[in-house]
Amino acid sequence: MPVLLGTIGGAALVIGWSGLASAEGRGLIPDLATRSWIAKDYGPALGGSSSSGDGLGALALRTTAVYPTLLLVHLSAVFVCFAVAPATKFVHLFYRFLALGRDRMELTDATGTDT
Repeated sequence: MPVLLGTIGGAALVIGWSGLASAEGRGLIPDLATRSWIAKDYGPALGGSSSSGDGLGALALRTTAVYPTLLLVHLSAVFVCFAVAPATKFVHLFYRFLALGRDRMELTDATGTDT
């Protein structure tokens, strides 16, 4: 299951980040094509593409002698992505999860039932 989900997710991430970078680079998204927005978007794009790309590379080369090294590079890239997440706009996911949990608790407290 991890191999199947990783392959599908990794390919989707590489395609998506590449498409975003291409669209921004050609000015197809006029509101986001300013220098500051492009600089902010290329960091996560590069991180997402590299961790996805080296994961797909590790999968493709898992029967070769370079697999342990490639797997180490991939796992390090994934770790770095999680480590820097609090400093990026992806931290919104964590705060959204907390807000939904708090809303659920307040709803339960207000009604006295779990709806």
